[in-house]
Amino acid sequence: MVVKEKEKELILVWKDPKTRLRYPVGRLWKENEEYYFKYLDEELKKAEKAGFFYYLPFTKKNQIYRSSKLFGSFASRLPDKKDITYKELLKRYKLDEKDVKDEFDLLRITGGILATDTFEFFEPIEFEEDGNFEIEFLVAGLRYYFDENLYNKIKIGDTVELRAELENEYDPHAVEVLYTGKKIGYVPVIYSSYIDTVVQKGNYKAEVIEKGHDWLGQKTLKIRMEGRAEQYIIKSLERSRKLETGT
Repeated sequence: MVVKEKEKELILVWKDPKTRLRYPVGRLWKENEEYYFKYLDEELKKAEKAGFFYYLPFTKKNQIYRSSKLFGSFASRLPDKKDITYKELLKRYKLDEKDVKDEFDLLRITGGILATDTFEFFEPIEFEEDGNFEIEFLVAGLRYYFDENLYNKIKIGDTVELRAELENEYDPHAVEVLYTGKKIGYVPVIYSSYIDTVVQKGNYKAEVIEKGHDWLGQKTLKIRMEGRAEQYIIKSLERSRKLETGT
């Protein structure tokens, strides 16, 4: 599951370089100043069918890894604070150095994106007891549907439409993002399977909260979505969590 379980937690996602589909593969969290990493059981099986092996050096898929500092293979995905690009990154995200408390925060902000592979980090979705939730995400596939004129018209605060793409041959839970009726990309797949029914029922609102570039220079569009999942979904997630954790 990619539902939030810890206070400070991120989901490691692998993108299949052939199909461009994203698969959640692991959970990274920080607790009591210790870092932990564990592969996701069910999601990992789906990724393996698509060709995923493991993320080095985490070769034992049933183990919980622990470290007193951020694992080196994840820390290496972060920009060097001494480099000029780090200051540019803070400016791009409208942050001050004091806003970045530790390496975990920096990983959350940047997603740990590199030009040399297809891994990145996402924040897990968190549901309240009544089913309410809020997520922020960068529109996936924006560059494939990019229209310069349309992009320039988009303003902060503009409403976007979300629409379940029921006939998607790769992802039965795919959710499109549309602006003035035109498709501009997708909700990241790690969220779509949790919100597609919410979208179909129209129990949501979504708006543009940020336009810019990621730290690799690609144009981005960030959306905030607020919605409410029905109770049967919340109960199903709770049952799955108990099975996964054995509690």
